Amino acid sequence: MKNQILILDLIKSDHQKQCLQISNSIFGDSYHDFSFFKTKTNTISIVALHNEKAIGFLIAHYINKKKVKLDCVGVSTKFQKQKVGTKLMYYFIKNKLSCEFTTI
Repeated sequence: MKNQILILDLIKSDHQKQCLQISNSIFGDSYHDFSFFKTKTNTISIVALHNEKAIGFLIAHYINKKKVKLDCVGVSTKFQKQKVGTKLMYYFIKNKLSCEFTTI
């Protein structure tokens, strides 16, 4: 399983901290704060892992029963152009959206 990219729910504090570091490196310091990555009931938070380290994230928010707002997708510069963002989006659509959602 080494060198594979895993996509999971963003639950672990260590992964949340790593996602903040990714955000700071690609969007600039203070664009997001740590609370942005904390698990909330109205939020979908997904992380891409490589060798148990966060390399990307996807954050979305439920607007209502039929709408989800895709807030942010970020991938570490070292892993960009390797379909990590595509894998995050695929997981999001396949595993987090039900048929009742009509708008993203």
